[in-house]
Amino acid sequence: MLTLKYIKEFKTLSRLALPIIVGQLGVILMGVLDNIMIGQLIDKNALAAASLGNALSYLIGSLAFGGIPVVAPLFAQREGKEKVLTLQISFEAVIILSVFLTLFSVLVYFVFGIFDQPVFLEKPAKSYFLLITVSNIPMFMFLVFKQLLDSTNKAGVSMWITFIGLGANGVLNYFLITGVGNVKGLDLDGAGIATILTRVLMLVLIYYFIPLNIRRELTGGVFANIRLHSDRIIFQLKMILYAGVQVFFEIGAFAFAVIMMGWISSTALAAHQIAVNIAAVMYMMATGVAYAAGIRVGNSLIKTNALDTRIVGSVSFLLVFIMMLISAVGIIIFKSQLVSLYIDDLEVQNFAIRLLIVAAFFQVSDGVQAVALGCLRGLTDVKVPALLTFIAYWVISLPVGYFLAFKLGLEAEGIWYGLLIGLSIAAILLVYRFYSLLSKREKIAIT
Repeated sequence: MLTLKYIKEFKTLSRLALPIIVGQLGVILMGVLDNIMIGQLIDKNALAAASLGNALSYLIGSLAFGGIPVVAPLFAQREGKEKVLTLQISFEAVIILSVFLTLFSVLVYFVFGIFDQPVFLEKPAKSYFLLITVSNIPMFMFLVFKQLLDSTNKAGVSMWITFIGLGANGVLNYFLITGVGNVKGLDLDGAGIATILTRVLMLVLIYYFIPLNIRRELTGGVFANIRLHSDRIIFQLKMILYAGVQVFFEIGAFAFAVIMMGWISSTALAAHQIAVNIAAVMYMMATGVAYAAGIRVGNSLIKTNALDTRIVGSVSFLLVFIMMLISAVGIIIFKSQLVSLYIDDLEVQNFAIRLLIVAAFFQVSDGVQAVALGCLRGLTDVKVPALLTFIAYWVISLPVGYFLAFKLGLEAEGIWYGLLIGLSIAAILLVYRFYSLLSKREKIAIT
């Protein structure tokens, strides 16, 4: 009987996760497409500048990108008017957060020189950073609507919108980077503007797929009762920030790795961007499972059955383990072909291949820690995981990476070995946290 429950959950989770995974792949493929077109249509220095601009923008934005998915389990636990109210409050919280993140990004723009990057990279990286920061605002709003649709088994809508955006991004990239007729191309800035236009398009499309009654209440209700709902808005902001901090620490580790790569060379920086981009495609598959797991854990809490929650968690870990193991093998087999898609520069290609081999080894750890965070979000456990990720990435991963790279002379590979160690420790700590919480719930249920 128990085995049948596991099989049933595996099927349910897979059906829920598949469109979310495809949608997540669509999101990351925009970044892949950007990097391929920047590398092929411009040069390796533009790719290195894009790497720096993207890393810093995503680092700041990760507080929202990583935190917004926490609202999906909240939607899953609510019905009717309460679901609509939760959407309003989520939207208000995200708008407030967007304002603060944008203001902070503007401050970073004016002090960009503190990152001590090569002069020829700093100017284009600054400009690209600002454009991507602007594009994050419509993307945050898109993600709130996406969580609502995903939690109501309508993940296919956001999936198709994402792929429409992918196509639009490719066309806009080409014309804005290279130019049209006598109109000169904008090079790297063109790619940034294309991202802004694409994300606005995606927001408009998903808005019209939200049920009409919800749109009406949302349009007239956002900030209309802010005083009445201030406690819930603050609570939602805290939830988003705590969950976002978990992702911030991981993304921050990778962003600081970018800065350290800049201390080595522009070739190392470009190679790092390629390797991270390829690894990120596989990581997005894991986040699709993580979001689905968070929703399923949230659903299981309604039944107040700790065993159901344990089954959801175990099946989620098994599914992501299989997926990431396959992706690791794929990276090792096709590493040369994957790298050659981005750039023709042989020096950068060889550099990136060495980093990809390390990336293959941390695929499983990366996937498992992502799903563990998703399961913990479903339990609305966000504070302790934030501390655990800080320890794994900033207390252990980055210092070890720095030591290996600059003290032992391993350079770029040393930085990536540090990331491998951090991801593995995070996976162990977060999985342990999930099962220890379940054990406590089971003991309470028995008594």
